Amino acid sequence: MKQLNLAIFLILSLLIFDVEAGSRELARKLADTQLLYKVFENHLTTCAESMKMSPEELYEANPRQFGGITPDSLYWKDVKKLTSEYYESACNYMTIKEFTEFYVDAYASRFSDAELVELIDFYSSKLGQKAVAAQHDGNAKFQTKAYELMTQKMIEANKKYTAQILKLIDQNNKKK
Repeated sequence: MKQLNLAIFLILSLLIFDVEAGSRELARKLADTQLLYKVFENHLTTCAESMKMSPEELYEANPRQFGGITPDSLYWKDVKKLTSEYYESACNYMTIKEFTEFYVDAYASRFSDAELVELIDFYSSKLGQKAVAAQHDGNAKFQTKAYELMTQKMIEANKKYTAQILKLIDQNNKKK
């Protein structure tokens, strides 16, 4: 009897795994049909181009930040290069595959295989691809505006908090 129960358990486990694997495969196909990789590619590009403060803005907020190197210094071009590399590195925090897996997980957990097939058929159609293009356009415009606003807020916050930290440092140094 134990062996029969074990066999039934193993068969059911395999069936459940197969259903989940099929759903994930269909969910991945849906994500591919929606061209979600383009959303993330746009995000990376927008982040690298928009989400940064120039070295000049950083210097203006805190002239001590670069240890005495100023915009007129010989090494300022190196500061600019390193600052650019910093933001590029900060924006590359995830791969396209990792990004897509969030959608695959959501689709696989919320839709049956039959529903996934219907969605794939829709997004493969001319109207579905038109919807995808509109979604991507809206997303690109949103990301550009969001990064623009976040960058401005970062500049303001950096100036404010840098000034406050420098004041604390000066007060601390006077007490020594």
